[in-house]
Amino acid sequence: MKLMIQEVLSISSGLGKILQQDFPVLTSYKLSKIAKVLRDELVPFEETRKKLFEKYGEQDEKSNQLKIKDDQIGNFQEEMNKVLTQEVELNIETIDVKELGTDIKLKPVDLIELDKILTSEK
Repeated sequence: MKLMIQEVLSISSGLGKILQQDFPVLTSYKLSKIAKVLRDELVPFEETRKKLFEKYGEQDEKSNQLKIKDDQIGNFQEEMNKVLTQEVELNIETIDVKELGTDIKLKPVDLIELDKILTSEK
């Protein structure tokens, strides 16, 4: 499945909200495989993001965190957008919504985050 890094981040966020739920063993297996593939893909993204913060940022004395310099925000955003829109090919299986069961409670925003990996047979 081809996804942009920003989609990988979104799916990962949505998965984080449901991975603590109880599912049938096969569904749990599929979800854990998807989570692992996404997590592995996000390692280089996080490394790149950190490098961009170091390149365009400075240490904030109050919060002791890196903050993007005001005159570098545009450059940072431009490079970050290039990374976020980078397409990657991931070997992940989709999940039928029915596999999640009827007891699970998800907000519409959670379903939007998971849209790329959820399918629904009519």
